Amino acid sequence: MTKTKPIYLRLLIFSVLILAGVWASKLDLNQTRAGTLTDVSGTMSNSRFSFYGEESNGESTSNIIDIEVESGLGDYVDGSDQDTDVLKVNDTLTFDPDGTPFDRDIEEIVDANTIRINASLTTGSEDFYLQETTDLTLVFTTNSYVDGDNEDGTLWDDGYFEVLVPAAASANADDTPDQGFFDFGLSAASTVACTNITGGGQGHLFSGTNYTELAESNQTGYSEYTTGNGYDSSYWHSYRCNYEDGDADDVLQMVISDLINPVPYYTGVGDNHETGTADTYDIIVRHMNGNGAGTEIEVDSTWIKIGAIEAVKVSATVVPSLTFTITGVASSITTCGYSTGVTTTPDSVPFGNIETAIFVHAAQKLAITTNAVDGATVTAVANDQLGLNGGACAGDIHNAGVDAYTCIWDANVTDMTHFDSSGTPPDADGERDWANATGMTGFGFSLEDDGSNANEDFYYNDSATFLARHFASAADIQAPQKLFDSNSVPTNGADVYVCYRINADSLTAAGDYYNYITYTATAQF
Repeated sequence: MTKTKPIYLRLLIFSVLILAGVWASKLDLNQTRAGTLTDVSGTMSNSRFSFYGEESNGESTSNIIDIEVESGLGDYVDGSDQDTDVLKVNDTLTFDPDGTPFDRDIEEIVDANTIRINASLTTGSEDFYLQETTDLTLVFTTNSYVDGDNEDGTLWDDGYFEVLVPAAASANADDTPDQGFFDFGLSAASTVACTNITGGGQGHLFSGTNYTELAESNQTGYSEYTTGNGYDSSYWHSYRCNYEDGDADDVLQMVISDLINPVPYYTGVGDNHETGTADTYDIIVRHMNGNGAGTEIEVDSTWIKIGAIEAVKVSATVVPSLTFTITGVASSITTCGYSTGVTTTPDSVPFGNIETAIFVHAAQKLAITTNAVDGATVTAVANDQLGLNGGACAGDIHNAGVDAYTCIWDANVTDMTHFDSSGTPPDADGERDWANATGMTGFGFSLEDDGSNANEDFYYNDSATFLARHFASAADIQAPQKLFDSNSVPTNGADVYVCYRINADSLTAAGDYYNYITYTATAQF
């Protein structure tokens, strides 16, 4: 057996202790399991540009705005042909003449540099902007994690993920868009939400502590990422999510809310934005080791690009249309509560022989179809009362004047007139119940809905047996009166029955009587 001399034994033990000390000094309690971020993607919920503009007719109180391209903010728009390309109808513009912002909506893009807004500028303001916001969703797979649990009371001392979004050097959190950079916003402050999309119980479990940091003017810690391409900066908005433990191939998601999109980048020369080509911006996704709340260490970083571009205006013109039809109704059809006694055609109502104290009924169907935005209205006017052989009837008072016995007058019903609800007194609503044939002679009409979306001026059975009205008379300078409309909307076949009723007066001379009724359909485009 070989014996080890005491001095050699002491040297061996001493050497082991030195090696152990060296190993311990190099031991990092936040040790990184090496790997890289993979499958990193960024998606904007809204990729429309924001916009800055200046009205060339400064301090104007007009609602017609000409956009300035030569002075002041002229480098925000392309002076050749792109002044209004970023804008669209119904966009809300914010004006700020004296520190009190107010909004106006765009009603029309008039031309390349002119817009019409929904109200005049009451105080005048030269500058305005359009704020477009987006939610930015980052999805990535991680193949490494930092040992530690972020549970010792000090945030960011172990592993976390960080997203850097380019920001302007100043005024980068004032609710107004920045040229070439993302603004942070005040009224709707940007936030970050972190979730595991996939990953087991030992995966990257976000601790629930999220962090958002503005790119303040004194924050220059990320200047190493400046590439000098005109869009990057020494200033970045920072969004962090820490975690507890982790496994490879966990798919994680960070959603940054309410970023304010950039304004297109114009310099006046060189690399101007071109309509239809996206301006792209660098986003950095970093996996960080907090290094025990000491000097942070970047485990890995991945750059991605996102782009902003104009909205595409899709336009089409629908040809205006209006169809108005009059259809005859056969005899023995019940309309307005009574059976028709004759068959009508589209252009005739042949009552035939009529007698005293006996009602004769007839009907026609009127229908309208239109794509007019405010629908259509149907009116009616007669050329005169029914005159013997179509002759004139002086006035429209029953059995009056020189033509007392040679006209079939409007119905002799107390207070019945031709007026509708828009008429002039003596009675604003001229319909009355035509109760019986004895003593109530003459000619009149009523209305019945055929189950469509027609909006009649009155109904035959509205608290009455046969509610009726006179026709307006052109011979007596009476304006056409409305029968029905489509309820102020486009319609595909709003229709009503016009129900005619006639009853001869015992003193009316024998012979043939007729007049002409003109129906007119008017669309409100």
